[in-house]
Amino acid sequence: MSEQPTEQAQLIPAENAALVRGSALLVRRGLVEFRSRQARAVFERGISEFQAEDYQAAIASFTEAIRLDPSYDAAYEWCHRAYSSLSKLPELIAVYTNMLRADPASARAYYYRGYARDFTNAAALADYTEAIRLNPDYGLAYYMRGLAHFLAPKGDAAAAMADFSHAIRLNPARQDTYLLRSLLYRKVGNYDAALADCSTAIALDPSYAAAYYDRADTHKMLGNFADAINDYEQYLELEATALPRRRELEATISDLRHQLQQTQQSSDSSTPRAAKTYPH
Repeated sequence: MSEQPTEQAQLIPAENAALVRGSALLVRRGLVEFRSRQARAVFERGISEFQAEDYQAAIASFTEAIRLDPSYDAAYEWCHRAYSSLSKLPELIAVYTNMLRADPASARAYYYRGYARDFTNAAALADYTEAIRLNPDYGLAYYMRGLAHFLAPKGDAAAAMADFSHAIRLNPARQDTYLLRSLLYRKVGNYDAALADCSTAIALDPSYAAAYYDRADTHKMLGNFADAINDYEQYLELEATALPRRRELEATISDLRHQLQQTQQSSDSSTPRAAKTYPH
């Protein structure tokens, strides 16, 4: 009569299986970390090559970094710069097309292929849309698709605003998205929302000169002359080198001061004065 396995003996295979799975996970994690370190080293080499203006070598290094770590966004960005420096963006588009043949589910490849295209190209919109379909939380893809809608010859303001709003929900710390959306709000006459977006951009980055300029423009449209003057002056303080615009804005500020003075004088003259009283 064969002995029945004890409860402890029955647990051994399960424990061994768990140990094997845990070991495999550690090995995979270690391999990923190793490849990530390799990618960083190759990427740094590419940066040095780019700074030395050896763009072809830099392209090879950045491409190798992407192969080692397909999630390495900085490598994609600098690869784009290197191709752009050689005026070879069409070749970069072909590289991403080949990547997509190997991995059709790569949202990054779609995004960066769209990024390599002209903003007004319908194919860029299609690439960003596919990147979003594959990764609905891809904030940069919403941002770039919104920018493509915004800059298109027959721009779709509603679509651009929807994409910028989605990008803000996914990445509320990116100040330029607020500024772009503020321009769209102003275009449709929603000045309060435009002011709010400019103010948020400034709160995120108090040195963001463009946000002061656009907020000043909006204040000027609303007749908020004192606020417009303050924001234009802040812009000039931050953009000290903008000499042609400085002369133009100094003239604008002077005109706004005149309008503000007229408004105040008009307000004073319309205020009823208290009647004089005389002693009996």
